[in-house]
Formats: sequence, structure tokens, C-alpha cells
Amino acid sequence: MLVLLAGVVLCRTYWVGQQTAYAASAGGQSVQTLALPRARGNFYDRTGRRLTGLSPQYYALCLPGDAGYTALFPYVPYAEQGLLYERRNLASPFLIQVDRDLTAQGITTCTVPQHFGGSTAAHLLGYLDSEGRGVSGLEKAYDDLLTVSGDARIVTCFMTAQGRLLTDTSPLVAVETPGTGQGVRLTLDADLQKTLQTALQNQMDTLRTTKGIGAGREVRAGAAVVVDVRTGGILAAASLPDFELSRYRSDYAALSADSAAPLLDRVCQGLYAPGSAFKPAVAAAALTAGIDPAATVNCTGKYFYYSNYHPGCLQYGHRGPVDLRTALEYS
Repeated sequence: MLVLLAGVVLCRTYWVGQQTAYAASAGGQSVQTLALPRARGNFYDRTGRRLTGLSPQYYALCLPGDAGYTALFPYVPYAEQGLLYERRNLASPFLIQVDRDLTAQGITTCTVPQHFGGSTAAHLLGYLDSEGRGVSGLEKAYDDLLTVSGDARIVTCFMTAQGRLLTDTSPLVAVETPGTGQGVRLTLDADLQKTLQTALQNQMDTLRTTKGIGAGREVRAGAAVVVDVRTGGILAAASLPDFELSRYRSDYAALSADSAAPLLDRVCQGLYAPGSAFKPAVAAAALTAGIDPAATVNCTGKYFYYSNYHPGCLQYGHRGPVDLRTALEYS
């Protein structure tokens, strides 16, 4: 009788222990919510062609355990592999960038447009910080508009206490906050921009290989702009050397240390003598002031207005009386 009673007590204790463990397990279930990177609004050229967001970027859901780590490792970019290794034993799922869509392999994969690609109009467009906010160029100017363009999406996982998906559940991808869908259309012409960048680079290469010192051999940088004279719109703006927008952060140390200053926007930030391009402005001011275009001044080859600064003419075949037309013709 005592043996039977002891057996009943032991069975009851085991049953209670099992139910307690089950209750603890059930109590450990959780809902994990992960935020996907938000797609940024795009820039378009004057014809409506996209200048950004041209290629996809993939984010895969990694579930806790070595199985998820092993399955994803071959597809994770080198820069992210250390992060994947560090997080492989976490009790919570996480999202990590991969180089392709792994949905066919049973791995939840979400697509987000890659904002940058290439070096077309790199200085003009500008770049982003580590949080995806614009910090230079047009990206900075239109940051508030572009930031809320894409949908804010979340991935929801129903997890057990052991860090696995609950039976008969799948990760859910949903829109938390709808985006505005807005972008920015520029006066830029994408084809002309590429042509201008190539032409400028070719001219610099030609000067370096065919000219002597002081005549162009030492050239390392340049800038060129094409303007619509009817509207003032910028059709193309090239600054060389340039850089790959998609690699700006990873290459920053090398770019900032480069003596050729590839991060400098020579179109908007460079300092240049105006040269003959400014002559029409001075001529227009003279005509507006009522000065006779046929009136002459005596050119001595040097400018003596300042006591300690006497710049000379670049060309010396026109000394003597100079009228407006002659001044425009010669430098």
C-alpha cells in the first residue's frame, strides 16, 4: 500500500512538473517585430528616367541557431559576415543583407530598392549618412521629402521560448506606415550627363599624355557644366575625379585622404577666375549705363588701378585704343 501511494505521488509530481515546464514554455512565447529599411524616394532626369533606385537589395530573415547561420553565410556580403557570426546564437530573429532572393530556398527574403549605383552625377546628387539621411547635395536639400517616400514595413515572427517559429506560423510582412511615393524630377539629362563625364575624362587624359608641364600634363581634376540657355536649367554637371555613390561610406577613408580631392564638388565648390566668360556681364552693364560701345580706352597691357597689383593682358596684339568689340574679342 505504501509502495502504491509512493508511486502515485511520484507520478503526480512528474505530471505537475511537466505541466509547469509546458506553462513556462508557453509563457516564453513571444511576438518579434523587425523593421525593414525604408525605400528612399528617387531622383529622375528631365525625361523621367530614374537616376537612383535602379537595382534591388535583399534582406533575409535569419532565425536563431546554426542552421540559419549555415544557410545564409554563402549569400551574405563580406562586410556583413562578421555581424552574422556574432548574432548566430541570439534567441531572437534578425534581418541581414544578402546578395540574392532566397525565397525559393525557404528563407524569408524582402526586397528594398538599392538607392545608389554608379557614379553618374555623384557630386550633384550627394550622399547619405549611416542612418540613410541626406547629408550633401540634392539628397540633403530634399531629405524630408525623400525619407518618407517608401512604405515603412515590418516583419512579424511568432516565436517559441526556444527561439523557433511557432508551428504552423510564417513570418508576416506588412506595411506599418504607407509612404508618399514622391520623388524629385531634375532638369538633368541622364545621357548628356554620362557623355559630359566621359568627354571631360578623355580631355584630361589627352592633356596628360600629349602636353608638356605647364600646358596640361599636370592636370588631375576638372569640371564642366551644360546649361539650357533658355531656362537656366542644368542639363549636365561633371566634376572629376568622382566616386561611386554606393561605396561612399566603405571608401570614405581613401577618398578623404586622396590628394586629388574626389569628394570636392568642383562645379559648386571650386574657386575659379571668371575669365572671358564674365565679359558679356561687364559689357551689358556698360551698355545699360549708357556708355558708347564705340568709345575707346587706351590699353597699356597692364592694369594700374591698384598700387600694388598690376595684372597684365593674356594677349599682347591689341595695345592702344580698345573699344567694346575689341575688348570682347581679345583677352
